[in-house]
Amino acid sequence: KDDWIQPYQFHFGITDPGQKAEFVRETVKLLLHPPNETARESMREWARSTFDWNKIAGSWDSALASMAAESAPAPGPGDSPVQQQPGDAAFHFNRGNELYLAQQYRAALESYDRAILLKPEFAEACHNRGSVLNVLGRREAALESYDKAILFKPDYAEAYGNRGNTLYILQQYQAALQSYDKAILLKPEFVDAYYNRGNSFYALQQYQAALQSYDKAILLNPLHAEAHNNRGSVLHTLLRHEAALVSFDRAILLKPDYV
Repeated sequence: KDDWIQPYQFHFGITDPGQKAEFVRETVKLLLHPPNETARESMREWARSTFDWNKIAGSWDSALASMAAESAPAPGPGDSPVQQQPGDAAFHFNRGNELYLAQQYRAALESYDRAILLKPEFAEACHNRGSVLNVLGRREAALESYDKAILFKPDYAEAYGNRGNTLYILQQYQAALQSYDKAILLKPEFVDAYYNRGNSFYALQQYQAALQSYDKAILLNPLHAEAHNNRGSVLHTLLRHEAALVSFDRAILLKPDYV
């Protein structure tokens, strides 16, 4: 099922502290004040998946505000803010990220294209371009962007993970497994790679392998409701109904509105 795939992850590879603080502030503004109420929850779900903040206590708004405060130290005497220029690849990259959060996908794509034009080996821009193309349903073009990101950054675990997600949607399950395995090799605690690898094994009717992948995802993140749910589906298929009920109950406990 397509809805078993985790949302496409983005990469905010900003190293300059000033630029990073500015991006965080803009992200917080969008999340707290989205274009409309309908967009609010989907934007927050995306951010939860992207930043993996499941373990952060308290309200989501407080977590975001806290992150913004920690990421934006008060300037010292004589300090001047970092100004990004439209001629900088980072400017267009960050603009693309903000446009994505605002669900303006085509405009985001244009910004990533501009960033790549200015910096052809910008791996993170290639990666995020792939994620936008996926949202737009352009799977083959998304794969090309992920492949470029990996070419420029061979240890890019997230790019391998999203490449696997795209292959899964294209029902190329064996190829998807290869991408997930590479992502896990590069990032052994990559929860979503284990989860999505389980989905591929399930699609291939390799149920024991799927169960092992879901178990690993849950071991790394016990609050992963989707992994508990899909684990229950595997157990149901294996006719282990009592165990399946336990997993389904756990998923509902973690996510009461689970359908």
